[in-house]
Amino acid sequence: MNWIKSFLRLIRFPNLIIILFSQYMVRFALLSPYYKSQGFTLQLPESIFLVFSLAFLCMAAGGYIINDYYDVKADNINRPAEKVIVGKTISPDLALMLYWIFTITGICLGCWSATKIGLPMLGLLFFFYASGLWFYTTSFKYLFLVGNVLVSLFIAFVPFTAGFVELYTSVTNMPSVHNNLNFSFLLKGVSAISVFAFLITLVREIVKDMEDIEGDVKAGCRTLPIVWGTASGKKAAGFVLIILFALLCYVIFQFWKIKDGWSIVYIVCLIQIPVLINMLGLNRANSSRDFHKISGVLKLLMLSGISYLFVFAYICLR
Repeated sequence: MNWIKSFLRLIRFPNLIIILFSQYMVRFALLSPYYKSQGFTLQLPESIFLVFSLAFLCMAAGGYIINDYYDVKADNINRPAEKVIVGKTISPDLALMLYWIFTITGICLGCWSATKIGLPMLGLLFFFYASGLWFYTTSFKYLFLVGNVLVSLFIAFVPFTAGFVELYTSVTNMPSVHNNLNFSFLLKGVSAISVFAFLITLVREIVKDMEDIEGDVKAGCRTLPIVWGTASGKKAAGFVLIILFALLCYVIFQFWKIKDGWSIVYIVCLIQIPVLINMLGLNRANSSRDFHKISGVLKLLMLSGISYLFVFAYICLR
C-alpha cells in the first residue's frame, strides 16, 4: 500500500486528473454543447480522443518522474523526509525505468492517435514534449525563467490540442460545417482556456521556486527568486496575476455586452476574487510554508477557471 501511495505521489496523480479534466471539459463542456446548439455532433471518435488524452497523461507522468529523479538533492532539503520518493520508497533505477515506460508509451499512443485523426505530423508534438521535458529537467529549469515558461507552455497546449483535433476532424468529415459553425468563436474559446492555463501555471511555477529556494540554491539553479531575490519574485508573480485580472475584465465586458449575467457572476466570484486573494497572499507571504499554501490555492484556481465551461454548457443547452 505504501508503494502504491508513493507511486501515485511520484506521478503527481492529482495533477494528471486536472490535465484529463481540462481536455474533457474542452470536448464536452465547450465544443459539444455548442455543436448541439447548432444541430451538429462531435466527429472525433471517443476511443481515439481517449487514446490522445492518455498520451498526454503518460508524457506528463514521465516528466514528473524524471524531474524527481534529478531533483533528489534539492528535494531532500525542500521536502519533509516522508515526501521524498526517489531513493526512499522507489529506487532511482526503478524511477528511471518508469520514466522510459511512460514516455515511450506516451509517444506511441500520441503517434497512433495522430495518425487516426489524419494528422500524422501531429505525432511529432509528443517527441517535442519528451525532448522538452528531458531538457527542462536537465538544463532549462536551472536557467532564469526559461523552465517556468516552458512548463507553462506544456500545460497550455493540453486544452488547446484537445480542441484543435476535434475542429480539424469536423472540417475534414463535414466540409460544410465550416459555413454553419462559428469556428472563430470556438478557437477564441479554446485559446482563452489555454491562455488562462498558461498564466496560472506561470504564476504557480514562480511561487514554487520561492517555496523551494533553499534547495534550489544548493542544486545550482538560477531561478527568478535566486537571481533577483524573493521580493522581485513576488512582484513578478503579482504582475502576471494583474495581467490575468485585466484579461478577465475584458472578458467580463464582452459578456456584459451580450447580457450574459451567469458568466459574469461566475467569473467575478470564482475567478477574479480568488485572483485578488492570491495577490494579497503573495504580498504577505514570507516563508516556504506560505508559498506552499499559495501554490495549492493556485491549483484550485486552475480548476475553478476550467470549470467555468459548465456555465457555458448550461447557457448553450438551456
